[in-house]
Amino acid sequence: AVAIRNLSFSPENEVRIAAENGIVPLVAALRSTDPKIHEHVLVTLRNISSNQDNKVRIVQEGALAPLVFLLRSTADLIPQLAAGVLRNLASNLVNQVKIVQEDALPPLLGLCRAQNVAIVEQAVGCLRNLSVNAENEVKIVAANGLPVIMQCLKMEDRAVQEHAAVIVRNLSVNGENKVKMVQEGGLKPLIALLKSKHEFTQEQAAMALRNLSINATNEHKMVAEGAIPAVVDLLRSRNGRLHEHAAVTIRNLAINAENEKAIADEGAIQPLVALLGSSDQPVLEHSAGALRNLSVSTDNKAQMVAAGAIGPLIGHLMSHSPRIQLQASMALRNLSLHPGADVVIVSEGGLEPLIAMLYSSDDALQEAAVLALRNLSVHDDNKSKLVRQGALPALIALLGGSNVSIQEQAIVVVRNLSLDPENEVRIVEEGAVPAIVNLLRSPIESMQEHAAVTLRNLSLNDDNEVRVVEEGCLPPL
Repeated sequence: AVAIRNLSFSPENEVRIAAENGIVPLVAALRSTDPKIHEHVLVTLRNISSNQDNKVRIVQEGALAPLVFLLRSTADLIPQLAAGVLRNLASNLVNQVKIVQEDALPPLLGLCRAQNVAIVEQAVGCLRNLSVNAENEVKIVAANGLPVIMQCLKMEDRAVQEHAAVIVRNLSVNGENKVKMVQEGGLKPLIALLKSKHEFTQEQAAMALRNLSINATNEHKMVAEGAIPAVVDLLRSRNGRLHEHAAVTIRNLAINAENEKAIADEGAIQPLVALLGSSDQPVLEHSAGALRNLSVSTDNKAQMVAAGAIGPLIGHLMSHSPRIQLQASMALRNLSLHPGADVVIVSEGGLEPLIAMLYSSDDALQEAAVLALRNLSVHDDNKSKLVRQGALPALIALLGGSNVSIQEQAIVVVRNLSLDPENEVRIVEEGAVPAIVNLLRSPIESMQEHAAVTLRNLSLNDDNEVRVVEEGCLPPL
């Protein structure tokens, strides 16, 4: 056993031991009553189980039951070595299921409470690999694993912290686990790890908090536990991988109106605007999405305009990513309600890309663009500019579309434009009247009202009086 153990340290021998049918006697020796034999065999199996083919063979030869049994051994080193072998085996997807079926979770969780950090590291490392499996996510929690894992998060050992953070990240994907983790006190240690000097651990904690922030119940608790300052700090991190996780978390937390002010007060707006210059597509999308949610607040609108958000948001209206376009257009829609921002959006070139989005085949993009244009068309200086930029053909097409919500927004834009004397004749010349008349027959009362007011505005122009009647407005009126 000692000789095989020594030979197994060579990578070449990992394959040769298996090829010489060495796995069968090694597994059989696990059932010995001699702890010394256990030690030598476990070291050998640990070494050769780093080979992918051997992971499968060892399990096929029936190693799991004795390995799980040895997790409960009282002999020195044996539980640690057994956990180490299982840790290696658990990197195989099929083995992950079989190990849990062999009832390995209770003794592994028990070892995570050991005084010996080396034992804890192997046990929690094995649980890390097992937690990759979706079914195991539920089973680890059902085995009362959360309090144990949360305790590991608080340990000072770097490896243990890292493994525990990965487990929490994996478990937090499950919807039911999100609430349970917070109930078990997971927020404080995760928030603390956002300041970790070890980037990988920091990233795992950031991803876990990102997952937890999706749950509405957790939003309040994350803010109460002090998550916002730590997450905002990540927006300024030199580690670009953290930017996405932080932006998503802020975006999720900002859905709650009560959190918007708190997030802005912690200084999130300036770094989010800065991230609009990122070359990373997910970072761009989620930074724009976070600004979209934050821009619902009146106070935040002023901060965003002052921080220079309008220019880069307009630039992203021309993104090749519809998801980025959507977030940018919705943010601009919100900002356009801020006094003076509507003029700035137009002066910085916002009309052309918004009008181009009206031709999109994506209803969400169309609606986002027409909503923004609705707000911009309220300002007198913008009414003629919209028409000169070629908005009418697209708007008229939307009036005849099948999406009622977009229809209503489009007729409101045309109604606003019709208040400008310069536009009255152009709207009629562009062929808008038949589509407007048709909306008089809409079953939606507000649509009828907007159409009727638009026709009234157009008919105030002497040149339009006859045309409007000729287009059939009288019967529905």
